[in-house]
Formats: sequence, structure tokens, C-alpha cells
Amino acid sequence: KDGRVLAKGELNMQKLMDDDFVSASDIRTDRTSYQSGEMVRMTVMLEGKSQSGYRVEVSVRDGQSQVFFRDQKIVSKDENFNSLDFSFTLPNNVSAPVAFEFRIFDAETGLLFDSGEREVPIAPAKP
Repeated sequence: KDGRVLAKGELNMQKLMDDDFVSASDIRTDRTSYQSGEMVRMTVMLEGKSQSGYRVEVSVRDGQSQVFFRDQKIVSKDENFNSLDFSFTLPNNVSAPVAFEFRIFDAETGLLFDSGEREVPIAPAKP
């Protein structure tokens, strides 16, 4: 109000307009359904880019909320992926529903960009 300068400097307008957000546009399985003990391959389809890179953390839990798989992948600012694959083996006698959960974070600040989950399709046990 008295006319004093509170801040002074320059901003790079191009840097401000660059993408700085990564999100999962889709999560795909390699098959329509799985049996206990089978290998599952989940593909997380990605959109966007982060100036400092990003980290994708995943976990898989069974119907009893027991986590049986965890993994993370770090993508540097110079890399550009449109998808990341995660593979895990279902436990024998797994209890449905099985949930694949993901979280995407900014690599530098730890800011959460996106999160969600997808159910892994479990086929009924064969007689």
C-alpha cells in the first residue's frame, strides 16, 4: 500500500507453460481373467510430463486387504514413457477381489500427481 517492492525477478514463461503433471489414462491387463498362482502383467498407460521426473508406486492386495506385491519405478526428467509394466504372481488360493493400486508422485517434491486402483479379474476356480 505504501509502494514498496515486495518481490523482484524474472520468470521463464515457457517453463511455466510446460506440462508438470503425470496421470494414468488407463490400466490394462494382458488377459481377460486369471487363476490363483498365475502371472499377471498390468500396464499403466501414462499421460503428461514432469520437469523433475516422477515416481510410480504400485501395490496389490487381496480380498482380505493383505498386500502381497509392492514395486516402484522412477522415471527421470529426460525419459519419456507412455506406459509402464508391472508383473506379479497371484498367490495360491487368492481371495477375490484383488486390487491393483497405483500412486504417481513428482520425483523432486513428492507431490501426488495421480492415484487410483483397478480390480484384477479373477476367474472362478476350475472344478
